[in-house]
Amino acid sequence: MHLFKWRCQPGLRSQSGTGTIVTQRIEIEDELEQSPSLKRKLPDQLADHYPKAVRRAAGDTGLPTDTFALECPFTVEQILHPEYLP
Repeated sequence: MHLFKWRCQPGLRSQSGTGTIVTQRIEIEDELEQSPSLKRKLPDQLADHYPKAVRRAAGDTGLPTDTFALECPFTVEQILHPEYLP
């Protein structure tokens, strides 16, 4: 969701938004360290949770849901990459 907000609202980017993305990536990294078998499930989880992320991003940004792609435009690798920002 925060990657969407970063991508769709460049004028509203902030250190807080960047911090949220970093924090969430660290939390995912920690979970994957504790349960490495979860990594193979990430593509399916991304597909399952993408519609929820769209609804949350639309709610947070005030943008209509059709602003966002039908399928996630980010790969699992991009989402997890510590320096990737769209």
